Amino acid sequence: ARIGHSAVVEFTHRTERWVIINNAQDGLAHSSQVLRAVAGENDMMLGVYAKIIRPGTVRVGDEMVLMDGLLK
Repeated sequence: ARIGHSAVVEFTHRTERWVIINNAQDGLAHSSQVLRAVAGENDMMLGVYAKIIRPGTVRVGDEMVLMDGLLK
């Protein structure tokens, strides 16, 4: 995936959700519906590991463009 104008990462594999998903977040109340959705729709997977292919600056709001390849 290309992030911003120059950074490129390769997603290497999916990861299970962290327990933090159960906690209230700044400005959002606790909701068990989030965990239920992750469990039901994504097989308890919520994150990805990635390796840097080409370093670059990433800023809030930068576009991410998916490139060839699928998650393993």
